[in-house]
Amino acid sequence: MLDVYIEMVIDESLFKRQKELLETNINTALDQRDEIAFYELSAQYQSLLQTST
Repeated sequence: MLDVYIEMVIDESLFKRQKELLETNINTALDQRDEIAFYELSAQYQSLLQTST
């Protein structure tokens, strides 16, 4: 049972880190007016959010 809990904690940590990185990269793309990167990163962000639910 402890293994399941540990795995859940690790998965949640990885999800949060990935989300933070994508948000940072999306903001950078916006600041640089990089439309292509923005759309690619936004798609990755949406996909990440959909897989978490």
